[in-house]
Parts: sequence; C-alpha cells; structure tokens
Amino acid sequence: MGLKLFLLRNWRRLTGRTPYPLHEDLDGLKSNWDKMGRHDPCYAICTQPGKENRQWDREEFFGTGRKEIGEALAYTASLVPDLKKRRALDFGCGLGRLSQALGAHFARVDGVDISDEMLRQARDLGAPHKHLHFVKIGSTRLPFEPQTFDFVYSRLVLQHMKTDLALPYVREFVRVLAPGGLALFQAPSRNLVLERSSISCPHEFAGHAAFMEMHGHPRGQVEAAVAEAGGRVLAVRADDSAGPAWESFVYAVTR
Repeated sequence: MGLKLFLLRNWRRLTGRTPYPLHEDLDGLKSNWDKMGRHDPCYAICTQPGKENRQWDREEFFGTGRKEIGEALAYTASLVPDLKKRRALDFGCGLGRLSQALGAHFARVDGVDISDEMLRQARDLGAPHKHLHFVKIGSTRLPFEPQTFDFVYSRLVLQHMKTDLALPYVREFVRVLAPGGLALFQAPSRNLVLERSSISCPHEFAGHAAFMEMHGHPRGQVEAAVAEAGGRVLAVRADDSAGPAWESFVYAVTR
C-alpha cells in the first residue's frame, strides 16, 4: 500500500481529522476551482494519469467530450426515443468540454459553473459557437425558469460537493426540466474503502497545491430529492467514473 493511500485510509483514526479541509459552502468550492482553472484546468476536469502539468492536447481533451455525449445520448434515446433537441443544460461545465459536444445536437446549450476562471476560458474556447451560453451560478438555485430544458446533463460534478449542496441541485434539475425531457446525472453513493463518505485528496496543478474533495450521496436520498421535486426516476445504472473506491450511479430522471 502506498503512503498516500495508507494516510487517506487511516488519517481520521490516527489524527481524528480529515486529511484536508472540506468546503462547507459554494464560496470555498469556487476558490478552489478558480485555482485549478488558473493552473491546470484540463487536468482538473479529466484527471487522467500522465495528463497533469498541462499535458492534455486540446483536441484530444474536447474529443473525450464528444465521445461521452455520444454515448450519453445513445443511452437517452433508449429511454426517451422522441426527446426534443431544443435546449440542453451542462451543469458544472468547466471549460465547456461537454457543452461544445452537446452543441452538435441541440439548438441551444447553457453551461453553468461556479468558477469565474473556468467560465472565462469556456467563453473564449466556445466563442465560435454562438448557440453556446455560459452562466455563473452563485447559489443552489439555477438561474432559469421552470421547464426550460429538454436535456440536463452532469457528470463528475456532484461528487465534489457535500450532500447538503448537491441535493438542492438535484431538485433544481427537475424544476428546470421540460415535460418529456430527461435529466441524466452521475453521483457517487458511498466510498467502498473508507469508513466515511467524504474525503479530500491533494493534487499538484502545475506546481500549485490544490485538492479534490469527493463526497458520496446515498442513493435513497438522491431518489427522494427527485420525488420531492416532482420528478420520476426512469432508470439507475452503476457507473465507474468516480473510480474503483466508490459505488456510483447514473440517474435518468423525467417529469
């Protein structure tokens, strides 16, 4: 067992504290993601080994988004064959990796994020695509009217915030979803290795220290949040995108 893994597994037992502080609110998350966005944004979004220190090729990076959205929409078609393609929401858009991919399928795409730095770069990178719009969010209320979107998508985002922040967004996904639309989002449920459901892990971003916190959101609580908002879970499938230490699911939700 490596030293880092040993410390992560045993830190609370040894010290009574989490190994790095966990952010209690959106302001703390924003500050951390602004830092990652300044120093190594592609790696912060897709933490593949060997891609740290700005080793991502831009075309390869955005190509992963096209592949992901292609697979997501193929799955969506199996659940909602007649899904309208008017407007899509990319929640936690970062640099617009998925927003640009969604733009090949929808008449308008809105990407939202808490990080000013990520949004600044997303706007620059997406400038040629006039139907892409990038909006900052500063609360757990999305800045859109009810029933606005035919498709809501989020992956590798809810896992970085505590459950009391993540579940309001799940309710918001349902609120802004048009009738007959689909919200497809991923969230870990629990850590399979550690006793706790929230951890923070150090990363080096171009030589600057930052950390990536991970949180599990119990499946029952996620499904209850959907029901409370007036949504209906069409399907839940296992997902490995949070890594082998996490039980994770993709939720398909309609209203």
